[in-house]
Amino acid sequence: MIGGSATALLAIGALIFKASVQIQLPARVDKLEATQVEMAKRIDSMSFDVQRMRMSQEESDRRQADWQQRMTTVMSELSGSMRSLRDSVEVQARESIRTSEQVKNLQVITDNLTEHKKP
Repeated sequence: MIGGSATALLAIGALIFKASVQIQLPARVDKLEATQVEMAKRIDSMSFDVQRMRMSQEESDRRQADWQQRMTTVMSELSGSMRSLRDSVEVQARESIRTSEQVKNLQVITDNLTEHKKP
């Protein structure tokens, strides 16, 4: 009888364990599913953050490219203006030299005429 009682107790224990597992198993499955849903939400959120950062980086890259293009344009225009200014200064310098030479020539002519008029 003792052997039968032990077997019966083991059988009852096994049934209780099985019932306990069967009761706990759906709760654990539900918890795992909830965890999966939460993880999926986190992954979606992180994916959105990564996408937003990528878009932010693309926007930053685009702005930097625009800025570089504007700076290139400004530097090109500045270079052209400097060449134009240099050319203008050179022309004015040549004209000033010519004018100075003409003034000297006129002074020589005036001096010569003044000397010829003296009695």
